Amino acid sequence: MKVQLQAQVHILLSSYVYSTDAEEVAMLLCGRFDRETAIVETCLFMTRKDKTTDRVEISSEQLSEALMEAESMGLKVIGWCHSHPKLTPIPSHIDVGTQLTFQTMEPMFFGLIYSCFTEKEPNVQRLQVIAFQSEGTKHKRIPLQIVPQPLNGPELKKRLGQISEKLLEEELLVQSQSLARENICTLRMTQLQDKLHLPLINYLQEASQR
Repeated sequence: MKVQLQAQVHILLSSYVYSTDAEEVAMLLCGRFDRETAIVETCLFMTRKDKTTDRVEISSEQLSEALMEAESMGLKVIGWCHSHPKLTPIPSHIDVGTQLTFQTMEPMFFGLIYSCFTEKEPNVQRLQVIAFQSEGTKHKRIPLQIVPQPLNGPELKKRLGQISEKLLEEELLVQSQSLARENICTLRMTQLQDKLHLPLINYLQEASQR
């Protein structure tokens, strides 16, 4: 088995994982299976209700909604992806268990892990990504190919904008659950504006001029 990841999806996943270095983020991968190849054509960003540094969970409700959304596009949910900020891309025992659960529903279901916010050398960021499946209590690596394609299309720009919307949705959800965290949420949204929203706007403006 091998995984083919469209370049536009890789850009979306890379942008989303770099939205925070404090918690893991998660996505579901949509596409199709062609014999022994999993072809990823798009992704769905998951809303995190609990934010932790070492785990991220996809609820059954989110999975059910994603299955219906993928079906409406003529695709299937064929994998999942999450980030490892400041860590290696090696799956944890929790990742292996989560992946094994998914494989009980679809044997070719796979996972991607993006290792981000790590420095290969001072001031040089390194992004690593692996594809894997579970074998009992261990994991096995799967060949991963990023398929080149144009990166200045209108669909990519639209999806990049959805990253900001998703993160804002999460912050507003946290704020609604605790008024005491209003100041923290305001600070987080200001940081998102400076570190993610404005760079994305600049990228979209530059891409529209190409």
